[in-house]
Amino acid sequence: RSGVARYRDDVRLCETKDDVADAVARFDDALIKAEYSSSGLGQRAVAGGLSDEDARWVANRLRRDGIVTVEPRYELVAEFSAEWRDGAWCGVSRCLVDNGRWRGQALGDPATDAALADEVCAFVFGERELERFARRLDVPGTCGAETCGVDVGVIRGAAGLELRLLECNARTTMSHVALAAKRRVPAATRFLVVPVRELRPEHLPLTDPAGADFVAALELEDGAGGPFLDGADDLDDTG
Repeated sequence: RSGVARYRDDVRLCETKDDVADAVARFDDALIKAEYSSSGLGQRAVAGGLSDEDARWVANRLRRDGIVTVEPRYELVAEFSAEWRDGAWCGVSRCLVDNGRWRGQALGDPATDAALADEVCAFVFGERELERFARRLDVPGTCGAETCGVDVGVIRGAAGLELRLLECNARTTMSHVALAAKRRVPAATRFLVVPVRELRPEHLPLTDPAGADFVAALELEDGAGGPFLDGADDLDDTG
């Protein structure tokens, strides 16, 4: 998680509990993240200083990993992932998040996505502001891995919608898998990781459910499989 500090000036890298306490004091509402957290796990929201329970959590993470990050917590309007493979642009998809935990990726037509406000759909998929934002970061050239991705939040600022980099992943991610699966199964509307007991007829398993607790699956819907941002084209990266 500390790698995101390369692209943000509001992330504090902390190696002691005092470092964490000082960093939390700088923000009205803070998020503490373990170094190897993922999918919304291994992070803690803190407001107004560290409680005894917070301090114990921090001590355990520092003992295990040697570092945690502290950053402001944003009220997100929506969250998206953007991916590159071998340095080439792959695309953007909306993260499915439930109580701060990642559940999958939306892959259907964003114009008919009931969870996506019209203004956010236009901002991300019409004006393509998120793609421009992500490309300007040059993550494949600076994060240490040409196959990589970022998580980006849309927030409501004083002048309208704004973008905030949330995570930088110098590796293959589930969002890579989701976009690749979408290309092969255009009728997919969502990529999910679900308990095997929750598989339904409209789910196409991508991993073997036999003997497994969880399975990666595509949720299918007749006539679905609309556009998502895919592949390099003539987008002007300087805008």
